[in-house]
Amino acid sequence: MNIEHINANVKFKVELPVKKIKELMEKNKIKKPAFTTTTQFIPQLNDMIKQLEEENIKVVLFKGRHTRSPGQILGCDAPIIKNEEADSFIYVGDGYFHPNEILLHNEKPVIKYNPFTKELGIINPEEVNAIKKKKKAYYLKFLEAKKIGVIVSLKPGQNFFKAALRLEEKYPDKKFYYLIFNTIEFNQLENFNFIECFVNTACSRIGVDDLDLFPKPVVNLEDVLYDYK
Repeated sequence: MNIEHINANVKFKVELPVKKIKELMEKNKIKKPAFTTTTQFIPQLNDMIKQLEEENIKVVLFKGRHTRSPGQILGCDAPIIKNEEADSFIYVGDGYFHPNEILLHNEKPVIKYNPFTKELGIINPEEVNAIKKKKKAYYLKFLEAKKIGVIVSLKPGQNFFKAALRLEEKYPDKKFYYLIFNTIEFNQLENFNFIECFVNTACSRIGVDDLDLFPKPVVNLEDVLYDYK
């Protein structure tokens, strides 16, 4: 057996393809992007902004409700910005969940750079129209429903039971049933056939990527606790 020692203190250095980002901006007439990245790259935030500024790309930063740092994006806290504040986003991170979340809440293009695969591209709002239509339809189903199943996670960082209780104040005409899981088992939800709609209070990715795994419509807590966007 070969044993390989890996130094855990070695940090992944993000080198942005700044010139290509600038070309994308010019091609799509982007002038004032907001910059956002995931938690793992926040320690390099200032360095990434400096890389952009050296190519005369000025970005703006926004702080979410639950984030600790401006420019940070969480699954449960995508930034929502006004037209005069920024005309687009530059997102640094892997996967499509976070940029899709941005697009679901903002009618603005997202320049996406994956520092691991070196993939650079742009995603436009119309590319998530199918998800937006389904989420809107499920939101309307929630408003019509009287018996709601509230999914509560016991995992640290995903337990929003106290916030979920506020649903009873906002929607006094509905009956809420709290279903507590460590890991959500979608097949178990079929046992509650009296429930008309589910509210997901755990990771909001569940209410986007896993819509088709639920036996009934599902909405994320932030969609019904705050003003729907």
